[in-house]
Amino acid sequence: MARLKSERALAVVERGLLRRGFLATSVEQVLAIGKRFSADSSIMGATTHDVRRFLAAGSARWAANTHSAYLYRLRLLFGVLVAEGKLTADPTEPLRLAKAIPRSHLLLVDDHVRRLLAAASLAGEGPLPEAKALRDRATLELLYGLGLRSAEVRAALVVDLDLRQGTLFVRRAKGGQPEHLPLPPASLVHVAAWLKQGRPLLVRGDDHGTLLVRNDGKPLHRTAVGKIVDRVRRKAGVERAHPHAFRRATATSLARAGTPLPVVQWLLGHQRLTTTAVYVVVEREDLRQVVGLLDAARERERKQCAV
Repeated sequence: MARLKSERALAVVERGLLRRGFLATSVEQVLAIGKRFSADSSIMGATTHDVRRFLAAGSARWAANTHSAYLYRLRLLFGVLVAEGKLTADPTEPLRLAKAIPRSHLLLVDDHVRRLLAAASLAGEGPLPEAKALRDRATLELLYGLGLRSAEVRAALVVDLDLRQGTLFVRRAKGGQPEHLPLPPASLVHVAAWLKQGRPLLVRGDDHGTLLVRNDGKPLHRTAVGKIVDRVRRKAGVERAHPHAFRRATATSLARAGTPLPVVQWLLGHQRLTTTAVYVVVEREDLRQVVGLLDAARERERKQCAV
């Protein structure tokens, strides 16, 4: 009975969050934590002690930021149930979020990106190794060529890809309008190869229409993109790599090539330019070049004024 009540509660939470405008990926994360919590405690009968016990059980494995993220998602879950009149009190209310610990962001240097892309094309072992290699390379090309988030890569459909125009229709994972983004020609080659040569070998039953699929032809799991990157990382001999690091590498490479920051912002789908600026990593030599350009511009202005 308690399990059934928890399932019904999660259904209420899902509808409530979607109605409030939360993105599907955020709702999925809240529901995932809710399911883990309900495995030990009833959601509808939860107390503050139950929440503390759930968080304490994972504290040895979680970083402080993860601990805070889980409490935040439980707070959303119970907040909806209170707002919908299913609960009279929020058991997370007395608890406080731990202060986030600043993390040093990983930036993949150009050499690492080249090695990772090359390693993705190397066929491994097992059945249909060439098809899997084409899938892995296409995945990395979307992460780096367009700077997509993992959720945006997983959400891409076959119909979103226009090979003739060389574009991909991207559904933003964190708000913003969907965009038709131009794929770099080098990326388009590998994505097209996957679509024409690799995907038909893996999709042998029902076709769910997603551009990238698992080995059994079904849509990628939420953690699949990270697992693909980690597998390629080990083949390439790169110590650290994760999907979001490609996104930062894309932003930095474009900025260093002279791409205006608002254009980088549009490509990444950021709501604020300040968010894009955080993604861009510049070094001393980059700053010297920028200062040189500014100095040259001031000199031209001086000469024009003199005339």
